[in-house]
Amino acid sequence: MCMKYYAVEYTYRSDADVAATRPAHRKYLASLRDQGKLLGGGPLIDAAASALLIFKASDEKDCEEMIGKDPMQTEGVMEYYSVTEWNPVTRDFDVES
Repeated sequence: MCMKYYAVEYTYRSDADVAATRPAHRKYLASLRDQGKLLGGGPLIDAAASALLIFKASDEKDCEEMIGKDPMQTEGVMEYYSVTEWNPVTRDFDVES
C-alpha cells in the first residue's frame, strides 16, 4: 500500500482548557509516532493557539480518522483543522535546541 503524507493544521477554541487535555493528547500522539503514523508535530510559532502535525496515512480518510481519535478533538478543544496532502522533499525532522 502506498502511504501518503498529510499536513494537519489546527486551532484551539479560545475558551478550551488546552492544558487539561494536553497529557492525553501527547500520549495519543506518542502512540501514533511509535506506529510510524506521525512524523512530527508541535505548536506554530507566532500563530495564536495553533499547531501542525505531519501524518503518514494510506489516504485522507485514514488521516481524518486519526484526528477524530485525538483527545484534542474528542474533548472539543479543536476549533478548526485542515488536512492537506504533502509531498516531502526532505524528511529530516531532527532539530537542535
